[in-house]
Amino acid sequence: MKKRFASLWFPHLKTDWLTVCKPHLQNIPFVLSIAAQGRLIVSGSNLLAEQVGVHSGMAIADARAFIPSLKIINEQAGLAEKLLHSIAEWCIRYTPQVALDTPDGIILDISGCTHLWGGEAAYLTSIVSKFRQHGYEVRMGIADTIGAAWAVAHFGHEDIIINEQAQSVDIMVILTPLLDILTPLFRISSVQLMT
Repeated sequence: MKKRFASLWFPHLKTDWLTVCKPHLQNIPFVLSIAAQGRLIVSGSNLLAEQVGVHSGMAIADARAFIPSLKIINEQAGLAEKLLHSIAEWCIRYTPQVALDTPDGIILDISGCTHLWGGEAAYLTSIVSKFRQHGYEVRMGIADTIGAAWAVAHFGHEDIIINEQAQSVDIMVILTPLLDILTPLFRISSVQLMT
C-alpha cells in the first residue's frame, strides 16, 4: 500500500482558541505576548492584527505603533502544545497515527484510511470543515511524503491534494509562484556575500 500523509496547519492556533473561548474578542485586533530578553514579544496575533502588519516575533511596542488600541493578552505557558495534544487526540477518529508538528500543526499518516470517508477529497473536506465550524482557521495538504504535504499546507493557496505518483510535478506547479518571489531574494543574498 502506498503511503499517504496529511498535514494540518493552524496559522492562528492560539488566537483562534482564545476567540472560541472568549467570543467578544472576535472583532478586536489582539495579540498574545511573552517576555523575552527583557521585553515583551508578540507570540501570536489574530487575523485582524496580522492584516495591519502585526506578526509573531515583533516587539509589543512596535505592534502598538501599528494599532494603538491593540489588546495585549499574556500567553499561558505551554498553550500551543496543550492545544495540539487535544487536536491530535481528536484526530485519532480519522487515523490511528497522529504526530504533533509544533508549534502549529499536526501530521496524519492517512494510508489506508481515506476510503472510509469516500476518498481523499471527502476526507479532507470532513476534517477541514469540522475545524472551521469550531472557529479554527486550518489549511490541509495531502501528499505521498510528509514534506510535500507540509509544504502545500503552508504555501498552497487552498487545501490541496497532491495526486499519487505525480508529486514532483504537482508540487512544482503549486510552489512556482513562491519560487518566483524567493529567487530574487537569494540573488541579493549571494551578491551581498560576494562583496
